[in-house]
Amino acid sequence: MSFKYLNPGFPGLLDTTSGVLVEDEKCSRTGVGFWQPNTEKGVKFPTYPQELYCKFDFFLYYDTSSNTDYSIIVRTNYPYCGISLKKSKAYVDFEYHVRSYDYTIAYGNETAKLQDEGNLRLNQVNTVCFHYKPSTSSSSNDSVIEIFVNGKRKVRSSRYAEFPSSSEGVTMAFSSSNAIAPLSSILLSDEPFDMRESLVRVPVKSVTTDMTDNGDGTYTTSEVGQTLLQELDVPALLEAHGATSDVTGILSVASPACRTEALNQLTHIEKQGDTVTEYGSTEVGLDATGAACAVRPVSMKLSELAGLSVGWKAGSK
Repeated sequence: MSFKYLNPGFPGLLDTTSGVLVEDEKCSRTGVGFWQPNTEKGVKFPTYPQELYCKFDFFLYYDTSSNTDYSIIVRTNYPYCGISLKKSKAYVDFEYHVRSYDYTIAYGNETAKLQDEGNLRLNQVNTVCFHYKPSTSSSSNDSVIEIFVNGKRKVRSSRYAEFPSSSEGVTMAFSSSNAIAPLSSILLSDEPFDMRESLVRVPVKSVTTDMTDNGDGTYTTSEVGQTLLQELDVPALLEAHGATSDVTGILSVASPACRTEALNQLTHIEKQGDTVTEYGSTEVGLDATGAACAVRPVSMKLSELAGLSVGWKAGSK
């Protein structure tokens, strides 16, 4: 069974409660991101993967006059497969990891060098894509290690690599130690996906609901069956991305989302015309900073979203 995890940048969708939301259009293409200091926590694969495909954004804060230090780590549990970026004073150290070994992609305190060696964009959002396939045996150098930074391949290697043992399972850590360098737009899978695929935050045209509007963008539901539907502002999307852009999935996120004594489940719903369709349900936890997420795979053009409303129905499991 294939696994695909999507997260625009909400800490409540991680397997840890240590994440903190960052809302800043400058630092994230989706407008949201997170920082969380635990370098061993992030997303756990539900089954043992044979390969790993990952794409994510991070904001590279860089100011030579500032002593602000931070680190970004995106890697599996030990033996490590992934990348890290550390900023210490004016120096940036950008590395990738295979087992207990670290290999430098770019290092230094010169803007031109960091841009040339790492294809890094300073004080901008950067996109990293990588693909790992472990070696078939301990004596084989037949792994696949590919890392792309802002669309340019910076690493291609077949040195010996391995995933964590099957008994431990595979967890992909997503860690940033400082709010000035948030992570966002995460796509993680055990099967290939088009690396041009990206998460786009959809503007809302109108809201229809029988839930209680709290006046701050949040809603409270008190009865089973109450719904909240947000009509998508498709004309704004078409202007930004074009009518022929492909849509591969519809992702709904409720953040924050927490249960009450009577209600502990949200069902993803969509309305087109007079027809309301229910899709998968998700159980909501007790954490007041938690989140609920639902994904519906689709294959359509952006123009076909016209008139669509997306939202949630409250329930009890």
